[in-house]
Amino acid sequence: RLSFQKRIELTETKATYLRSNGKTGEGVKLLLGILKELEAKKRYDLSAGLNKRVGIIFMKMDDLATAEYHLKASIRQAKMTNDKETEGYARMSLGNRFKTDSLYAKAEEQYKLSVAIGEELGNKRLLAGNYNNYGSLLRLQKKNSESRKYYLKAVEMNKASGNDKWLSYNYNNLGNLADDEKKYQEAINYF
Repeated sequence: RLSFQKRIELTETKATYLRSNGKTGEGVKLLLGILKELEAKKRYDLSAGLNKRVGIIFMKMDDLATAEYHLKASIRQAKMTNDKETEGYARMSLGNRFKTDSLYAKAEEQYKLSVAIGEELGNKRLLAGNYNNYGSLLRLQKKNSESRKYYLKAVEMNKASGNDKWLSYNYNNLGNLADDEKKYQEAINYF
C-alpha cells in the first residue's frame, strides 16, 4: 500500500493532467477524495497543504467561496500542526481571494499576517509574494508611491532568493504602475 504522501503526489499529477486536458472537474474530484480521506484520519500535517492547493485551484475556477473555505481550512490545520510555511502561503492566497472581491482591509490583514510568518521563518519567497501582492492591492487603491515601495521590496526579496520567474512579475508590475502614471519611458525600462 502506498503512503499518503505518495498517493497525494500521484493524485495531484493525475489531477494536473486532467485539468490541462479540460477536465478540471474530474481532477478536483480526485483531490477532494483524497482530502476527505486525510481529514477523516486526522492527517492534518498533509491535508493543510492540500487544502491550500485546492483553494488556489478553486480561485482559478472563480469559485471564491469554495476557495475561501479550503484556504481557511488550510490555515486551521497548519496551525494545529505548527506548519508555519503552509499557514503563511495559505494566508497570502486568502489575501488574494479577498483582493479579488475588493475586500481590501481583509486582504491587507492576511498579507500582514503572512509577512509576519515570512519574517519569522526568514522565507524570502513568501515575503516577496506578499510584498508583490500588497503592492498590487495598493495600486488598485491608487496609492502609487506605496505600491512602488512594496513592488521594489518584492524585487529585493526575489533577487535575494534567486527567484527569477517572480522577479519578472515584479518588473512587469512596476512597468504597469509607471504606465498608470504616464511615465512611459520608465514603463518601457521595466518591461
